[in-house]
Amino acid sequence: MYTRSVQQTSRNVKAKTNTMEVAKTILGQIQYADRSALMAWGAQNFVAISESKEFQGGIAFQVNGLTHQGWVKVCLRWVDDYTIIFINKKREVVKTVEGAYCDMLIPVIDWIEGK
Repeated sequence: MYTRSVQQTSRNVKAKTNTMEVAKTILGQIQYADRSALMAWGAQNFVAISESKEFQGGIAFQVNGLTHQGWVKVCLRWVDDYTIIFINKKREVVKTVEGAYCDMLIPVIDWIEGK
């Protein structure tokens, strides 16, 4: 019984660690491409997205841009590309961009943001 509990705890820790690593990697890719992008979008309230059937993980953050105010979710798919989902303040999905790669994150989000 104790061994099973320890194994379950170990799996939970690994899942949380992996979730945070994916989120940090995405933030790092955005910051590497453009150091001021997150600040320009008014990004705040960062949340790591945990692994699911469709995604390895991701990150969501609130933005206050010129044309889009709400949330942006950047999700890493299992095939190693991103799905970027834009959600307005009414919690409605406004736009979804699939098949984006790390070098496309800034241009896609900028395009929606109206830069």
